[in-house]
Amino acid sequence: MVAASFDEDSAGAVYTWGCGQNGRLGYEAASQGLPQAVPWLTQELGDFLSDRLGQKTSSNADAGTPTLRASPPPRPSRRLPQRITQVSCGLRHTALICQGSLVCFGADDYGQLGRAGEELTRPKLPPFASCPKLEVPDGARTKEVCARRISCGPLHTAAVCSQGCVHIWGIDLRKTNDPGAKAPRRGPQPVSEFGPERPVVALACGAHFVVCSAEVALPRPDPEENPNVSQEDVLLGFCDANSPGVGSSVTSWRPAHLPPKAEEESEHHRSLVRALERNVQRRLLQEQREEQQRRQREERRERRLQEHTDVWLHELLPSFVPGMEPTQRMQRLWRQGLPPRVREVVWPVAIGNVLRITPELFEIHKQRAVDARRAQVTASNVLITLTDAPPHRGREQSTTCIPFDLPRTFPTLAFFSEGGPLHEDCARILEAYTFFRPDIGYVQGMSYLAAMLLLYLPPYESFVGLCNLLNTPSVLGLYRLEPRAVACRARVFEQLCSQQLPDVCRCIREVGLMPEMFLIDWFLTVFAKCLTVDVASVVWDLFLLDGEVVLYCTAIAILRILEFQLLHPDGRRGLNAAEPDLESCTRVLNEELRKRVSDPDELLWHIAQVRRRAPQRIFGEIRAIENMEFGSQGRVSTRGSIASALTGASFLTAAKERILSRLLP
Repeated sequence: MVAASFDEDSAGAVYTWGCGQNGRLGYEAASQGLPQAVPWLTQELGDFLSDRLGQKTSSNADAGTPTLRASPPPRPSRRLPQRITQVSCGLRHTALICQGSLVCFGADDYGQLGRAGEELTRPKLPPFASCPKLEVPDGARTKEVCARRISCGPLHTAAVCSQGCVHIWGIDLRKTNDPGAKAPRRGPQPVSEFGPERPVVALACGAHFVVCSAEVALPRPDPEENPNVSQEDVLLGFCDANSPGVGSSVTSWRPAHLPPKAEEESEHHRSLVRALERNVQRRLLQEQREEQQRRQREERRERRLQEHTDVWLHELLPSFVPGMEPTQRMQRLWRQGLPPRVREVVWPVAIGNVLRITPELFEIHKQRAVDARRAQVTASNVLITLTDAPPHRGREQSTTCIPFDLPRTFPTLAFFSEGGPLHEDCARILEAYTFFRPDIGYVQGMSYLAAMLLLYLPPYESFVGLCNLLNTPSVLGLYRLEPRAVACRARVFEQLCSQQLPDVCRCIREVGLMPEMFLIDWFLTVFAKCLTVDVASVVWDLFLLDGEVVLYCTAIAILRILEFQLLHPDGRRGLNAAEPDLESCTRVLNEELRKRVSDPDELLWHIAQVRRRAPQRIFGEIRAIENMEFGSQGRVSTRGSIASALTGASFLTAAKERILSRLLP
């Protein structure tokens, strides 16, 4: 179940979809495939919660009845819809913060909704919803306070109020060692360990536990009572036990059995603290400058992409005919990176459809994959399945690897994990390709190609792009897993690396790092696996325009960016600097690559520099590899992939017009 909220500058609504049993979606429907607004989360409810939160409740010790303040506080002049600030989902219930108050709906078998006997009469709530109060002691009284954070576990809910207290309701987490004592908890109960002296700043709920982070205030000397005590003395524990303004906990930092510090030692420690403070300040300032520069680069890039989007959609694409050579202006803008909206039009045109794949063919292979999967599941045992198999089976069985690879495809996006919005489409495309090309089957790395296409194209266009992309010599030669193809490409890369980056090439050789250990993984996924989506997308833009030569130039450009880290693993120069080894080089090319190569414009600049300095004979060797593997007819184009659209011009023209009709206002 997924819930999304909108802030004060929008309609103030909450949209839910998924499995809706027990009312956890906010309405009676058992399930909902599309986002639907929760109907009873209205402005009237928001106004009521605001009024209730403004009232102060006192407890009469004799009568035990609450007394409300005579009149509510004045309303703010600015009228807004109900403001939903946070949403959290449990196993069978949902909780949110509306106007600083809590709203819970769904199952209440363990008290997850926080009902405490008193229910709202205005406005009327559905039977599966409640608005629990967060109350804290206030002398002899209790008062309701605002909710700041909310988190749901499977059968419990936790919230942080404005005073930093944690309130928990639902299953009793304090008695988890005794399964028979898991009695439902009715109403939010504060946790006494937290409060104004130890406010909670972060909160998260797990299966049967709660994790929170609280602030801890260091003891500070009072400058009015003892102006001679500095904060450095407090941190280092120099203060005497009788010093005013400093608690005994400070002196306990130094073990009692040790003698007092000498003046020289104390001064030395003070100097260390001052040096540490200067280093921290210097690092913080450097991080602030880098963050500011990053934001400025992103803003410039966003402005440029918006300008290029208008140029592509209104000037270039309407007059572009698929199959024709792009103009010089189009190529110049293309090499600066395509805007995301333009990729939906340009990528299918650049890849082409020389295989003449139709929607009917796509559906046929999808159905074949579904039938094969159903037959495999319903087979009584492995022996029957193997004995009934035809003697000359292709590689259709490789589809069993797809469910294991999809969760590892762009894991930070979660689009292709189980239950993700693109998981099923990506799985069906890969299965259909396996039955379309049983001689190749599914190979690890194809999931990144299909996923990259699905981020910008619909499923059918993604299948067409995947089949035709894997039909090009630069990609098919690698996915056939032929050692000769891998060795030829590694040799060309070494020649280009020794010509462009001799120090890096020598370092890689000396530590024993073979190019095949990282290069083939980069090429198989067209850098989609090792780079972020934004950076990998611009590499795909160039690859679809200029072909396989972009793969080599991108690999050298990445090494240019990582040159200092490869040659100086500890970040220092000189005699005391650490020497690179296999472990450090592998770490830089794997763990640190995505973080350090994060600017698309920087990578594009390095690619242009590598291509400008590369000798023409290298490009000739790349074309010779394609001719050697597939012959002259197997090559798509001497320049790249753009001319592959020639044989499918009618199909691509119709596709271009259909897509442009959706993009253009």
